[in-house]
Amino acid sequence: SSLRELIRAFSIYFDLNNLAEQHARIRAIRRRIRAQHPKPMAESVSEAVQQLRARGFPASNLRVHLDQLQIKPVFTAHPSEARRLTILEKIAAISKEIDKLDYQEMLPEEVTAAHDAIRQHIEILWMTEAVRSERPGVIDEVRQGLDMVEGSLFEVVPELYDRMEKSLATIYPEQKWKIPAVLKFGTWIGGDRDGHPDVTAKITHEAIGLHQKSILSHYRTLVLDLGKHLSHSGKRTSLGIAFKNSLKAEAEILGLSGKRLDREPFRQKCSHIARKLELTLEWLKNIKPRWIDHPSAVPPLIYKRPAQLLADLDQLRSELIDNHAAEAARLLGTIMRKVDVFGLHLMTLDIRQHAQRHRQAVAEILAHAGIERDYPQLTTEEKLSVLSDQLAMPRPVIPAHLDYSALTNETIETFRTVSTILEQQCPDAIENYIISGTDDAAHLLEVLLLAREARLFRPAEGISRINIIPLFETLEALRQGREILQRLMDVPTWREHLVLRNDMQEVMIGYSDSNKESGFVQSAWALHEIQRELAIFGRDTGLSVRIFHGRGGAVGRGGGPANHAILAQPPGAVNGSLRITEQGEVIADRYGHKAIAMRHLDQVVNAVLRASMNIDQETVEPAWEAMMEELADSARTHYRGLVYDDPEFINYFVQATPIHEIAQLRLGSRPARRGSATAIEELRAIPWVFSWMQSRHTLPGWYGLGSAL
Repeated sequence: SSLRELIRAFSIYFDLNNLAEQHARIRAIRRRIRAQHPKPMAESVSEAVQQLRARGFPASNLRVHLDQLQIKPVFTAHPSEARRLTILEKIAAISKEIDKLDYQEMLPEEVTAAHDAIRQHIEILWMTEAVRSERPGVIDEVRQGLDMVEGSLFEVVPELYDRMEKSLATIYPEQKWKIPAVLKFGTWIGGDRDGHPDVTAKITHEAIGLHQKSILSHYRTLVLDLGKHLSHSGKRTSLGIAFKNSLKAEAEILGLSGKRLDREPFRQKCSHIARKLELTLEWLKNIKPRWIDHPSAVPPLIYKRPAQLLADLDQLRSELIDNHAAEAARLLGTIMRKVDVFGLHLMTLDIRQHAQRHRQAVAEILAHAGIERDYPQLTTEEKLSVLSDQLAMPRPVIPAHLDYSALTNETIETFRTVSTILEQQCPDAIENYIISGTDDAAHLLEVLLLAREARLFRPAEGISRINIIPLFETLEALRQGREILQRLMDVPTWREHLVLRNDMQEVMIGYSDSNKESGFVQSAWALHEIQRELAIFGRDTGLSVRIFHGRGGAVGRGGGPANHAILAQPPGAVNGSLRITEQGEVIADRYGHKAIAMRHLDQVVNAVLRASMNIDQETVEPAWEAMMEELADSARTHYRGLVYDDPEFINYFVQATPIHEIAQLRLGSRPARRGSATAIEELRAIPWVFSWMQSRHTLPGWYGLGSAL
């Protein structure tokens, strides 16, 4: 009992110590900004823009580049965040009191009250259960992700865009700037099925519903608050005919009183928009997309696309400007920027499943249809031939009523759910399908066939609704990645799919599995090499290749400062487009406080701009590459000699780390192992690295390098 109390005391102490360190960092950031003003902060967007100006980069070229810039952090529910949501909330409450003490001019009584509040929160923290009594469900994780987004990003994102536009206007005053939505967000929570049987079609639909409810409710609150400000008298305004007509028509359809139409027209318009958002929320609550249904007409005044909401907001803004209320019109800017970034879906939900699930499903479907009885035993070329033939035929292979095994039915239902959501509920909610374990060109074509069967790929109508993304995780897959993609260039239906996706091929590269398999040095070099190869592949084929980095928080999983990692990529690998995972404990660390979230995103955009425009490009000598090859091979040999070849290593691992205890913790909804075996091979890379971190041994982040050197 005493030992547990001691451990608990140290746990809370370190949480509070980390919080104090975070606030010290925020103070340091603010000091540097003040000290450097009017010069831009290092590693900020302003610094990158100033460097471009200093190098003679014309404003017109920068505008073109910004129009093509795409940055998307993607949140995942990886089980490396050990703290409960309620613990994070208590720490956030203490953080708010520290902010008051740091940045508000307070009376002595108010300072005392803030100190008392901190003591109260710490006392409650001491009495709060530190670990979960039961494993969280997937929807619990969805809600936790939403809590983080609502807590910081809703405020940070428009401010970041505002800073970017002001920097551009200051450094390039000859040009008028309106930055497109270069920064958006994605999530895996509710869509990641790989080794996670609890993520079903129903869960995916529910997750998207929660996303939409969150963002639409937020817009409604903003619009109602805006209406309180826009008390302009109708007697002091001269309204355009179109605006008057829209007010009248909306009032009639919505059944709202028209008494304010002339008295306070702008406030009335806000009431109309808020009511439309309410109706949209009610419609979403009642809609139940079904595969057998065809898209039905959307009721009037329902927002189905962001452009409809933006049109209403823009009409209001234009009318304010026409009535010499430009300052009031600025209030619309924040809302419109949020609609640009978050749309009506908040974040795009990625779907991920293992390649073997698709292969098993396709094999069963083809055998059931009498097309190919022994599909898994075919060579890659034979598989590509069979799949190409089926994709070229207009008739479906899968019947409307499913009569397959439970796993195959679930795989098909996933694609049908994606299709029905995009057709009947929200066309922007899902855009990416990730294939983990990809090591064969046929893996991508199998997904294209399943997508075709679910109406997601309809080339005759010029429609391909999802990006099909290979995830190269193992060393061998990373080495063969370019060759796998190159083989698909000879498949007409695959080229047709890419054309319909604007000639863009996204590729995800995994940092954790290759590290666990081959060690830190070999993994880092293989990841560097595939990015260089993909840049060449893009130039040779004319495709735009976007790389999705599956990075974690620890060094053994690709962790470290995100901006440094971006700048370390090979020339041509970033090319104005980047997706990167934000996993587990990293989410709270980078997005838990608004000032930290702002600094992190500012650094990421800075790095993508600099990497895309080759501001810091250096020449790499061939001799360096040859030396890295030698180092990587040697480090891998020493690493595998210990981890996989030494029979006593597994016993050492179990004794040196709390791996068994971690497996019993209810950190997340996802199982710690892909199978039931106890071998290192069966252990997921995340608990592997996480367990080493707990003993501060961090073997995945260094072992093999010393021997290689």
